[in-house]
Amino acid sequence: MNNLRFDMKVIFFILNKLWISIVAIVAGGLLALFISVFLIKPRYASFFTLCIRNAEQETDRISSADIYASQLLLPSCATIIESNTVLKTVAEKLGDGTTVEELQKYISISTIEETNILKITVITSNAKFSYEIGEILATVAPPLTKGIMKVGMIEVLDMPFIIYEPYQRNHYLHFLIGTLSGLSIGAAIIFVLYNFDTTIKDVDDLWGNYKLPILGEVPFYDGSKDEKEIEA
Repeated sequence: MNNLRFDMKVIFFILNKLWISIVAIVAGGLLALFISVFLIKPRYASFFTLCIRNAEQETDRISSADIYASQLLLPSCATIIESNTVLKTVAEKLGDGTTVEELQKYISISTIEETNILKITVITSNAKFSYEIGEILATVAPPLTKGIMKVGMIEVLDMPFIIYEPYQRNHYLHFLIGTLSGLSIGAAIIFVLYNFDTTIKDVDDLWGNYKLPILGEVPFYDGSKDEKEIEA
């Protein structure tokens, strides 16, 4: 019975402080949305893909062994594309003062699973600039990489194009993260308030906090009612 009363006290306390969680959730969601819309600068991406073969193919038929051998070349080719040798050429063709170190931050390379294809992604704060870097890189990277690696063939499958849609910018996701963060903060505040609440509400609180013997319990007394009766 005491456990039931204790549980009900906790529930009532939480319900009484529920407004804290509501305020924290709303504030967290709105703050995250504000940051996502106004403070986080949008990024723009441009993509192109390269197909790499280990040797020149005289026929249209490619065996699984050829594909596997080509896949083994992908990490080395990716390293060369991101090397100073290749990116220095890209920087020179850009001619706007962009450094090799900056290009290395803009460019990321991944492999398409179970293929001999590399996907090169260029991400900057300007859609046209991302496209320009991607176009130059797609032009200079294949011959330079082929010359260094001595591979059979490096072909561009898809050339880059301008994408004006911001890259991986999801306001709804940021809003959801903000509301969940607000919920966590609100729950933490309620938990702290409950543990630091020393208000004596009934006999159980008095015994639980001070372990003092209780001789009796005085019921709630409203003196104003008796005064009115006496005056009458």
